[in-house]
Amino acid sequence: MRIVALFTFALFVSYFFGTCFADVSNPHIFPLNATVNGKVMVITSIRINDGSTDSCDLSKPYNFSYEYNYSSARIKGDLSELSYVYPQPNEKIRLYGIELNAKNNANLSIIIECSDVFSPGTQHSEKKTSKINTGNLEFPYAEDKFYFKNKPNDTIRLYPFEIITVNGKNLSDEEIQNYTLAYSLYNLYTDNAIKRKIFQKQLDLYYPSSSNIFAFDASCPIGYIVFEGSDGVVLGGKYFLVYTIPFSFSLTTNSNLERGDYLSISANYTLYYDSFPDNISIKIKQPDNEEVYVYLLKSSNYQTSYLVNQTGTYILNATAQSGIYTDYASKYIDVAEVKNISFSTDKNIYYVGETIHLDATLLENGIPQPSNDDIVQIKYGSTIYAINETLVKTNNTCAFSIPLDANFSTNIYTVLVSMKGENGKIYTKEKSITIHEHLPLGFAVVPLSINVTLSGEKIEKTINVSNTGGENISNITITVSEILKDIVSLNTTSFSLNISESKTIHLFILPSASELTEGEILLTTTGFYEKINVAVHTDIFRSAELKQKEYSCQALLGEETTVQLMLNNTGTSSLDNITFFLSEGLDNYFFDSTIPDYIEADEEKSLLFNFGNFNEEETITGTITINSNGIANTADITIIAVEDVSPTIDAIKNRKEELALRLGNLKSTTEKDSIEDLFDELQASVSDLNSDYNNQNYLDAKGKIAPIENQLDSIEALIIQIESSETSVIEDSYCGDGVCNADEDENICSEDCSTTNNEKVPRKTSWVIIAGILVAVVVVFIVATSLVPEDYAGDEEE
Repeated sequence: MRIVALFTFALFVSYFFGTCFADVSNPHIFPLNATVNGKVMVITSIRINDGSTDSCDLSKPYNFSYEYNYSSARIKGDLSELSYVYPQPNEKIRLYGIELNAKNNANLSIIIECSDVFSPGTQHSEKKTSKINTGNLEFPYAEDKFYFKNKPNDTIRLYPFEIITVNGKNLSDEEIQNYTLAYSLYNLYTDNAIKRKIFQKQLDLYYPSSSNIFAFDASCPIGYIVFEGSDGVVLGGKYFLVYTIPFSFSLTTNSNLERGDYLSISANYTLYYDSFPDNISIKIKQPDNEEVYVYLLKSSNYQTSYLVNQTGTYILNATAQSGIYTDYASKYIDVAEVKNISFSTDKNIYYVGETIHLDATLLENGIPQPSNDDIVQIKYGSTIYAINETLVKTNNTCAFSIPLDANFSTNIYTVLVSMKGENGKIYTKEKSITIHEHLPLGFAVVPLSINVTLSGEKIEKTINVSNTGGENISNITITVSEILKDIVSLNTTSFSLNISESKTIHLFILPSASELTEGEILLTTTGFYEKINVAVHTDIFRSAELKQKEYSCQALLGEETTVQLMLNNTGTSSLDNITFFLSEGLDNYFFDSTIPDYIEADEEKSLLFNFGNFNEEETITGTITINSNGIANTADITIIAVEDVSPTIDAIKNRKEELALRLGNLKSTTEKDSIEDLFDELQASVSDLNSDYNNQNYLDAKGKIAPIENQLDSIEALIIQIESSETSVIEDSYCGDGVCNADEDENICSEDCSTTNNEKVPRKTSWVIIAGILVAVVVVFIVATSLVPEDYAGDEEE
């Protein structure tokens, strides 16, 4: 069906050839006048094989075409069969047409050429030309504004509530009061106007009380509403499609479905004319988006069922097709999770005269759901011994109390709980209990619940156990649930009770590592038990503090450095789940970390963070935030990246050692004494330099290098001066210079030291001088060896 192709039609021209193929006279134009650039629909009927001559043989070449001439332009094209016309007015008549844009005043010709079906070789040829007038009536409606799809005998109501203008003026304007606008409904099969109405003058108002009503019946499955304006001159016109559906249908399904239910699907349909399809195809899109198909068959009264095994929304899209008409129906089905009843009795064995305490809740996915008509029955076989509708409901949980009267005898009974959900479904669940006619055995426990709050000290509680039965009990045992074993202790775990005897049990409870610890203490004997619920609340104080709020260190280029932060647990409970966060910038140099898994109360542990990738001298700042158990501490971090000066330090050490050797070789004691004082100062400076470097005070070490090098330069200059002086004395002294030098005597240089040759130096005086020189040399040597430090020739020990 191609009805959608007509949604944009604006004007309509229809040509019917009548019953004789060659007769194309008496054309009808719809609308009588077209609007410029509006839509024009040309329709003609072609007779085929009706048992007479002048019928077209469509198995032979044929041509159904049109020519549209306006001004100097000409448009040619073929006519297309109108498949949206359903059913055909006559099975031996085919409808053809074409949609065009109206171009001013123009001529439109329809050309029919085909072979005669009963007279082979005979050609039919017909051409009919009509004039199309255009005017300046302007319609504000969208082209699908009046698209009507209705059932037979349904009414179509038209309310003129938008402004229609001529030359930009409203039809209600006084200057054009003589203009009129009429609309008519035409039957496609007869070309006849069913009704004709005149529009309101005041078109910009809404007149529901004066609406114009059309009605179709099954004899008119398709037609057009045609609008035309007139004042004695051409104003223009426009058309809109109206068609009657041959049938309609809808889907009916069951509701309140749960996973595992069957979805029942049925179709209700109404046939207006023609026939309803034999089956309806339904595409079901499941919640997981998988698509499956089911069919509603005529043989099954258009009914089927489908298992829904997923929770979520199922989308049903149904298609029913008969001939060229197709109708659609959709349905959305929500499928819930299966609900179930959760209930428990306070115990499994009862005695006549006791009361059953029961809690019941309707659940979906573990979440309590609203319910009503909640009932508890106690049955044996099909006999109902007790029924209770009285309840106390809290947060959708129902609490029942059912007394056991003398009608019960010793037996195993069924407790049946029935609850109705909001979806109307009734859910049931049952369990078995044992009821004894008499009370042969039993004890009472007080209290049945213990709820304590501790802040560091253990607490003692007592439990009173009384024999309420008719015989002695020799084997009552007490067990503590696993979760309570580390914090709960008892003064006894087993005891006996004679008839009517009572016993006090002492219970000691310690604070727990958790803020709330819940468990049970169970007292059991053969065929009987009692349960004590225990809840231990512990006041837990968690606190943590970083010892370093600020941390600064220095690192060498190309090497790593470690930031060590100390986290102190100042609370009363252990810290765990310790994490950290580095601020932007600092994280660019981060390598790895060593973080403890936990820190006990009053304990302090270190957190190590390794940083590296320092490529240039710079100062990096940022923060490290330590988190544990909701406690955050932040330290401001400063890392100064410094160039490694160790090669320069090594060079200083080597130079100092060299100068120490040269100092030791000097002969002049007086000058050496002054240099040795400077050397002591140098030694202290080098020691400070080494200390700063070894303690990673690289920046301070770097700053001390230049002053130390100046010290070295000063000492070396003094040594050079003394060395030059001593060398000069030795080179200027020689035997025969007339002077008896310290290194000369009468035997070595008699020329200078002989008494005969040197009257000014008596021999005795010469020996005295020689002896004095020797003594001086020895003294200088002793002083030199005692003053020069042992480490002049080696590295200083730190």
